[in-house]
Amino acid sequence: MKRIEIIDGLRGWLLISMVLSHLVFPQGFWLLSLHFRSVMFTESAQAFVFVSGLVFGLVGQRRLSQRGYPFLQGMAKQRIWQLWRYCLGLLAVIFLMRLALPDGGDIFKNWTGTAEPWDPWRTIALLGLVYQPTFADILPMYILFIAASVPALRLVDQGRWKTVMAASALLWLSVQLKVWVYPEVALDWIFGASDGQGLRMAFHPFGWQLLFMGGLVIGAQLSRGALNVAAIPPQRAAFWAAIATGVLLLMLPLRVLSANVPMPEAFYHVFRVIENRRALGPLFVISFAAVGYLVAWLLVYGRYSRLPVVGHVGRGLAQMMQWRPAVMMGQHSLQTYVWHVPLVYLAFYFSQQLGPLGQVGMTVTAVVVYALLPLPALWRSHQLAPNSQKKSA
Repeated sequence: MKRIEIIDGLRGWLLISMVLSHLVFPQGFWLLSLHFRSVMFTESAQAFVFVSGLVFGLVGQRRLSQRGYPFLQGMAKQRIWQLWRYCLGLLAVIFLMRLALPDGGDIFKNWTGTAEPWDPWRTIALLGLVYQPTFADILPMYILFIAASVPALRLVDQGRWKTVMAASALLWLSVQLKVWVYPEVALDWIFGASDGQGLRMAFHPFGWQLLFMGGLVIGAQLSRGALNVAAIPPQRAAFWAAIATGVLLLMLPLRVLSANVPMPEAFYHVFRVIENRRALGPLFVISFAAVGYLVAWLLVYGRYSRLPVVGHVGRGLAQMMQWRPAVMMGQHSLQTYVWHVPLVYLAFYFSQQLGPLGQVGMTVTAVVVYALLPLPALWRSHQLAPNSQKKSA
């Protein structure tokens, strides 16, 4: 299987897991206990951002080498324009549902705010993408990331990838140190609407860019041939896989206890700093580095392991990445991501309107959402098929 197909399959599975974590019901839903975030400080969104950076690094570096820097700039501008249009279209759908559905304003008030979309400051904030309703918060970050990726790729192409990662790490550190608090307060005041909200972001872009830039550098280095995974001695790769496993096992009790047991107040003040999801706190960075390396090792080396259990896991994971619906959704990840937002909004709406659904009702709702999820990818695959056939002919 080609490398890009593995990445497409991974991205598709990340979208599937993201939908599961975005299904919000009044009662606890049994399927959520199967999500990997239950046992680690790693979530679908973090992996999705990293993989998006990886793909942009792979593709962007190839375009830079073949067609030059001006072409890369044009490609990035087109992508930014596309993302902005998708963002505005998604926002229009969200607020249309809030206005059109009975009791929509009350049901969605915690997800969209209570200010009307024609409130002038809310309108400006929405157009500027500084006010982001729930689950509509990844794409605005991508616009910033792609704008920064063009000069970053040029530096990587010049062999200065350490400069890129050092700048990215410093920017991430500035978020951990609350350097941007006062500008954020100012923006919140400037764009404040009738509900008192101006700036609303689930993810701080200056913190989360560390994932995107990390993926970008790895993808660009792979594309340049400067990083050859197959050249890493299997023993050394297995050693670091054991270290990554140890890190995750060490963090497992903390993850389980922090989610289910009240913490002592003294420890909680420290924990909430290192586990700050919005800022991508250190716990999330460490956990993702371990998970990312372990998954990559299982895909590259794990299937050939002499340990039967590891071999089965590695081969099973590789087969999962080849599942066609996941590959197809990964190939059309932008459309699938945008489509999933109104689906989970509607699932939440009907769960509120119909009252407690029970485990059976929630399961049926989830099945319906997942049945509808691949529709944009299917449609786009069908639309693009004639063009690909013409090119092959």
